[in-house]
Amino acid sequence: MRAAARIAFAASLVVAAPGAGAAELRVLAAGATRIAIEELAPLHAQRSGAKVETVFDTVGAIRDRALAGEKADIVLLSAAALKTLDEKAKLAPGSIRIIGRTGVGLAGTKVGPAIDLSTPEAVRAALLAASSVGYADPARGPTAGIHFHGVLQKLGIAEQLAARIVLRPTGIDVVDEVAAGRIALGASQATEITAHPGARLVGLLPDSLQLWAEYGVAVLAPGSPEAAAFVAALLAPEGEAAFRRTGFQR
Repeated sequence: MRAAARIAFAASLVVAAPGAGAAELRVLAAGATRIAIEELAPLHAQRSGAKVETVFDTVGAIRDRALAGEKADIVLLSAAALKTLDEKAKLAPGSIRIIGRTGVGLAGTKVGPAIDLSTPEAVRAALLAASSVGYADPARGPTAGIHFHGVLQKLGIAEQLAARIVLRPTGIDVVDEVAAGRIALGASQATEITAHPGARLVGLLPDSLQLWAEYGVAVLAPGSPEAAAFVAALLAPEGEAAFRRTGFQR
């Protein structure tokens, strides 16, 4: 499943297909939630008999698709993006539920030396020492990519690293390439790094460079009992545990 997602990360993935007449749910989700959702959506499909289709992309891309009226039942996005959708009356009233928060970190290969990221100076030194540095293309609206682009500016090393910067469509794409050895260090949400089988979380950015982003789930208007049931499953103890395993914090 991960290989197919690398080829077309934003493509739709039908994770379960029960018999004819089953309820159908379409989920639009930010990449930060992907690992947990790829675990939980098939479980819900098996238990409920619903057919669940999931679509993953950056926060900005998913927000804009929902704003444009793309047909779906549920969205998982940053709290800021959910607020925008709510203000535009795109969500079922009162349906926003917060999952947790995640920070921006650096990904490295599964086996590698420890890297100090405890201070801005240490982060600056680590990035300058890397043969390549990757992050999600800010033009596509990724939370971590936009923030990390600003971190490079804040550290005053954007021009020095320009020839070594690698931009990819999503944070998961960046982490995949780190795992494959094609990028030395990759910046992404911690939740996109923690559970990746081929990468490790080198560390989170220090507080002065950090961006903690809350993520949540909501039902798109007008809403349905099936959508509400899936949201309830995500918030149940099993769902909460899956989000914690992938790095979300309360």
